[in-house]
Amino acid sequence: KIVVKKATNLKNVLKFGTIDPYAEVTFENYTKKTKTQSDTKNPEWNEELVFPRANTDSVKVQVKIFHEESIGKDKLLAYGTGNISGYTKSDWHDIEIKLIDSKQRATEVVIAFLDTQIVVYQSPD
Repeated sequence: KIVVKKATNLKNVLKFGTIDPYAEVTFENYTKKTKTQSDTKNPEWNEELVFPRANTDSVKVQVKIFHEESIGKDKLLAYGTGNISGYTKSDWHDIEIKLIDSKQRATEVVIAFLDTQIVVYQSPD
């Protein structure tokens, strides 16, 4: 399972108002998303996403953060991929994933997992 905790300092891509972010997590070819948090650049999801677990040595976790649009296509805020292979099971671990935002600016996300838990934050400018 993956628990998406929070994101901080997300870029506001809107001319008016504040972003409504959600996280989309892809783990071993399965994709799930969190609920949308309204009007915040610092969402706190604390949401558990349950994924099937395959027996692989190399496990990639992809995180994408979107702004939910009420009309039209959602806007990608940031994305990145990390490798969580080589960690012992049933222990909590933190890893950093470098993210690129929609304008190709570098940022990062930190994920913590207990086979698997994720904490997401975007570093300040």
